[in-house]
Amino acid sequence: MTIAWGEHDLLLSPSQASLAARSMSGVNFVLLNDAGHVPMGDNPDQVIEAILETTARAATPDRVVPTVA
Repeated sequence: MTIAWGEHDLLLSPSQASLAARSMSGVNFVLLNDAGHVPMGDNPDQVIEAILETTARAATPDRVVPTVA
């Protein structure tokens, strides 16, 4: 699982996303540059990159399934 967050999100701070990611094992946290609360509108290329990287990791047989701590 990946938590991708806009570095300029004014509704939910990036520190909240980082805390959420640390509370679950196997979670990848990505801070999206030049993006706010709607990163797919602000920086679509970076969102696509995060999705592609996540799906590539999910396709590997040794992937870690996230669990809540």
